[in-house]
Amino acid sequence: LAVPAPDCMGLWLYGCGGCGKTTLATMLFNRLSTQFQHAAYIKLEHEQGTSIQHLVSLLEQLGATSVRESTPEPTLLLRLQEHVDNKHVLLVVDNVEIAGDLDKLLPAIAEGSRVIITSRCESLPDSEWLKKVRHKLHHYEVPMLSEDEAMQLFRHSANLDGGCKMPNQELDRAETELIGACGGLPLALQLAGAAIQCRDDNQPRPLSDWKGALKELQCGRSEPDSERKLKGILYRTFGRLEQHQQQMFLDAATVLRGQPKDLALIVWSDSHDLNAGLWFEGLERHSLLRCDSKGRVQVHDVLAALARGMLQDPRTAYCGSRLWMQGGTVKGAQAVRRFSLRPQRF
Repeated sequence: LAVPAPDCMGLWLYGCGGCGKTTLATMLFNRLSTQFQHAAYIKLEHEQGTSIQHLVSLLEQLGATSVRESTPEPTLLLRLQEHVDNKHVLLVVDNVEIAGDLDKLLPAIAEGSRVIITSRCESLPDSEWLKKVRHKLHHYEVPMLSEDEAMQLFRHSANLDGGCKMPNQELDRAETELIGACGGLPLALQLAGAAIQCRDDNQPRPLSDWKGALKELQCGRSEPDSERKLKGILYRTFGRLEQHQQQMFLDAATVLRGQPKDLALIVWSDSHDLNAGLWFEGLERHSLLRCDSKGRVQVHDVLAALARGMLQDPRTAYCGSRLWMQGGTVKGAQAVRRFSLRPQRF
């Protein structure tokens, strides 16, 4: 990607949810962005933004000024094309699901520019943009982790790489089985590891906890969809949280996803009357949410989808407690939880 090559425009990274596509794209962006005149990274989350909002963000990152969301979409597209003409740019479009995403966001770029796209689809044959550049785009299926890599990530997530030792062969065998049940899926390894983290006294959790986590993962082992594979272990982790932590996670997966962390902490502090920063760190340790480089609250796409499913399931206590936008449509149910904010704190 860093070497000029007329037959290479960029990468199409594809694979199942939770396999590390976004992590790889982010690493490449951070490593290469300084080698281009302009660089932009867009994550397509349709519950958080429209195509116009994505275009505005793309233009602003590329250095355009006086860009407004009230501007008609055709005008924004024209400005985008004019802005990248005869310039070397790096564009990352993360989480592409439909052909229209590419056709609306990606202009005709100059030779020497690079595009990195992530998707769960191996290709999008209906995309007019993709038809024009297919021969210059290298497709790469992001593989599952090897046994050694999976072991390292799991032990790191479970705090087993800091001196916590397995006291007997039974626990050692449970660790091997649990890692195997994750199938090399990085997100599954992180969640499973966080679910059985070493206790504060640097001792592993009891065997029953390991077997419980293994059972949840094995229930979804035959499922082809990574979301279903992760459902059991997420529900197990969620069930062990304090009630206000459960509320915080559901907020982060819906109404506060992509919002500034400082704002989220104010909302949670005011609505729960607690030290939200401390509990936020706890959710980070459980690999349920994180704060990105711009200080915004983020939840992995797979986990956010599972949380939204929970909120729409009448069998759960939280069904209908939140509303969110998805594809321009309000989702959720009737009983909506309200936030009470003290204005003087902003």
